[in-house]
Amino acid sequence: MHNNALSITEPVEMPVASGKLAACQHLPMPFFLITGDLKLLETNLQGERALDNHWLGISNNKLNFNSRANDLHVKLIIERLQSKCASEHISVMYSECFILRCLDTVCRSYTLARESQHTSNMVLTIHGEISKSQAKIETVSRAFSLSCSESRIITMMVEGLKPKEMAFEAGISLNTVRSHLRTLYAKMQVRDYNAALSLAVRLLV
Repeated sequence: MHNNALSITEPVEMPVASGKLAACQHLPMPFFLITGDLKLLETNLQGERALDNHWLGISNNKLNFNSRANDLHVKLIIERLQSKCASEHISVMYSECFILRCLDTVCRSYTLARESQHTSNMVLTIHGEISKSQAKIETVSRAFSLSCSESRIITMMVEGLKPKEMAFEAGISLNTVRSHLRTLYAKMQVRDYNAALSLAVRLLV
């Protein structure tokens, strides 16, 4: 996910929000209605602008996210959400927040959620640029009494790095990264990586 190779985009006729996403047409954030294999079904005006500004790409009417690794990451999230929804016997709708480095090299916050219980289509939302300013990181660190090492882990999380990449970037062992993460989860009172990332995103966007 730390791959900066740009994808090739092609001019295509954009599916404009005229049906299911019509209510999202004038909202300030990009919305995309997509299939499980990333085919773009519909978007709003902000989604069109996001494509025009190369936050993400489109090729053969499918969204792409800067690299094959990122595309695969998004597909795996979709599979996980679809599997979770399928295994529930009650009306529960799941969503997942994640960070990706966009085609313009800026890290942004994304959310994926099922469109409804009755379809496997997904709604992708881009929330905005992740602030990695020292002031904001320090505010988060103070709020949860994080050590310098744990603050560095939070910074790498919002840059889109996974634990193995964090270990390489920081020059420490994977076990040390996992130890920092466990302490981080306890201090932030969350269960896992995704929950910690989701909370960090809300504080740093």
